[in-house]
Amino acid sequence: MNATPYPLEMENVAIDEDGVRDFFWPVPVGSHKPMRDAAAAQLVHGLREIADSDSLADQAFFLLAHHFFIDALSLFQASLVTEEFRRTGREPLPPSRGRALAAVLDETAPPAPSIIWHLQNGPGAPRLLRAPLRLARDLMIRDGIIRRRLSGPDYENEIIALGVDEVMAAHARSIDTPVTFRRPHLWFTPRKPDLSLVDGPALNRAVEQGRAAFNAGYAAGSARKPEFLATYLREWLHPAMALIAAHLRDLETCGTPVPAHLWTGSGGNIWSRLLRHAVRRRGGRVVAHDHGAGSGQFTDEWFKNIVEFDTCDHFVSFTPTQADGLAGHFRPELLVRTDTPTLEGLPVATTKAPP
Repeated sequence: MNATPYPLEMENVAIDEDGVRDFFWPVPVGSHKPMRDAAAAQLVHGLREIADSDSLADQAFFLLAHHFFIDALSLFQASLVTEEFRRTGREPLPPSRGRALAAVLDETAPPAPSIIWHLQNGPGAPRLLRAPLRLARDLMIRDGIIRRRLSGPDYENEIIALGVDEVMAAHARSIDTPVTFRRPHLWFTPRKPDLSLVDGPALNRAVEQGRAAFNAGYAAGSARKPEFLATYLREWLHPAMALIAAHLRDLETCGTPVPAHLWTGSGGNIWSRLLRHAVRRRGGRVVAHDHGAGSGQFTDEWFKNIVEFDTCDHFVSFTPTQADGLAGHFRPELLVRTDTPTLEGLPVATTKAPP
């Protein structure tokens, strides 16, 4: 019996005031969660074995964990979509951006995750043509974070902010210590992968830990595990780990000191994650800041354990209520570290924009 093709290009779905029309979706909400939780617990278990390693390759795999896990989730979901559609006699047609779904349907490895492109190209330096506009903006804005200064900063004794957003600015206004903004291109520049930085044992260890996480996830669900996983993991983990190892190595000679006190936004940003790691490995202090709408009041919020809490010493949220909510979301089985960061919610008055 031939399956009925079913296109999933959402741009072509009809929408009216009542929502989407004639759209079929057989995948139950939350069906990926058993796979997600089993894979996460297994991945963290493996990462604990290399948490204190001095090997740049081992540290690179730890720093890639967030991106590895996002990739795993996309493949889990693609496997569930494929299974549930075929169960109903339909063959899903992947959208143009359906990288994981196309791979599972074709039973071929997907292209490498985009994190490799970002690691190769670096965060990018500001364009010289826009320098006058940046100068004018930096001199005009008075939100609590210093953007221009005639000398310094003192990277050993002052607070360095790797980004500027409303929460960081509000936090800066609530303290007396100067906070200076510096862009990530001062530490990270374009690189080509030097595969020799990742030796065979380190790569094999990472691939096996990745396979174990995938195996645990697929064992907890009903979807069939793709055959291409082992080859796929090795093909993208090797260059990605080599690039991160090169960035960590080059921090010693880049010309800009690694700060002793760092403020960042999202830990999902690879440059924040790299510098957070370097600061903490050197005995410094990392303060992370909430972003988006915050998630302290969300139910089933657990992703911050993987993205944020493992790479900071202190986490600042929008309000005390948000911070109290986040305290209830600590999941020890999802943390590589054995302790937890301290939490702080800014007073509501400080989060208002300055006059």
